[in-house]
Amino acid sequence: MRYLVLVLIWIAAGSPAFAQTLGERVRTYFEPVAASRDFSGIIAARQGDALMAYEAFGLADFEAGTELSPRTRFETGSLTRALVIATLLELEADNRLDRAAAVRDLIPELTTDFTANVGAVISGTAPLPGVILPGDLRDARGDTFIAWFNHALGDEGLLPAEQSDAWLPLLTLMAERAGGGRMELLATMEVFAPLGMTGSAFYRGSGQAPTRLAERYRPAALPLELTRAPALDAGLIHRGWLASVDDLLAFGTALSSRRIDFFDDTGPVLGGLVQTVVEGEAVYVLEGEVSGGRAGLLILPSRELVVAWALNLDSYPADAMAQILTRLVRNDPIESLPVRRAAYPFEDGHFDAVGRYLMPGYGALELRSENSELVLYPSAEILTPVGPDRLVWRSQNTELVYRRRADGAVEHLAATRHLPLTLPESFDIVRTDLPEPISEGPN
Repeated sequence: MRYLVLVLIWIAAGSPAFAQTLGERVRTYFEPVAASRDFSGIIAARQGDALMAYEAFGLADFEAGTELSPRTRFETGSLTRALVIATLLELEADNRLDRAAAVRDLIPELTTDFTANVGAVISGTAPLPGVILPGDLRDARGDTFIAWFNHALGDEGLLPAEQSDAWLPLLTLMAERAGGGRMELLATMEVFAPLGMTGSAFYRGSGQAPTRLAERYRPAALPLELTRAPALDAGLIHRGWLASVDDLLAFGTALSSRRIDFFDDTGPVLGGLVQTVVEGEAVYVLEGEVSGGRAGLLILPSRELVVAWALNLDSYPADAMAQILTRLVRNDPIESLPVRRAAYPFEDGHFDAVGRYLMPGYGALELRSENSELVLYPSAEILTPVGPDRLVWRSQNTELVYRRRADGAVEHLAATRHLPLTLPESFDIVRTDLPEPISEGPN
């Protein structure tokens, strides 16, 4: 009945032709990769008050057979930062937060040499502080915050704020100090409830998990096989905002209308929102990811159009969602998604590739034999055989062809990556642990 009512709303809104063709374009484009289990999630679009598309692909839980629904929640990853910044902006509007104040005014026991003001942290223009030591924050949540911050910081202390999740714990602590409550309550009172976002929750990764949460998956060896994505570490930086697609649409609509104003006239666009221009049309994108999950918003203010997507399968179309959906929305020419080669049984020769490698632009890789399969580390992804001496790295849709030297040892993998909206890219993944060939001495 819900979908019948939505169809009637589309017709009443006065643009049924666009609504139908957008939904058809979305389904036609993604159905083939959903059928091969390289795509799973929900894509929805709203123009003003009219729902333009609502397309579900795959399942919320492939083992249990649980279907995706408007009530399904997805992990939004770094979109949590946008939610926290939205909460801070609402606190500012209530005169409970002063952007010009020093962060230490909110957190006086912060004993590092960090001297940034609140506004610089919100806008992402402050330099990252150094590692925060135990005891620097003397309250009940201090040690938890320090663990979150230092885990996110890692070896990336020189990154600007907008490129590091280390800011998320600090933003959250600022909101909790300014608002006088935990982020779970503040997000509900300042953002979820005012915007009618009934399918959202703020979750730190401890305690009882919210219900109706989509399981996260990655491709396995055979085309229809999937494996659960690794469990996320406990802590805010790996959890945070869990949202339904309906709530993502509501949040995007609030951004588009400037009900939540990320378009700061005195500085950069806030919250990780990225602005591009496509043939003179302003397009804004907000994306987040976790292992096995993606979520994002596409906003075209001139059309009053917001597109939301939430995925629970990390495979090759996921990286290009914003670009793909921009073309589908604009009805621009777009080629079909690349098709993967058919699977092939594992043979003994496939395991000759076990070893260590170096991939350009990526770094060190290791190919291991585990449970009669080939597993690529550090991502722990299972590779798919597609012929003798051939594999496919499914999440990257990259074909790997063995190149052997005279003694039969695999010395490198000739790689060809087939991704959406780009020409095929070829490169070599060079083996780094191969001993010199044994030469035969004179008789």
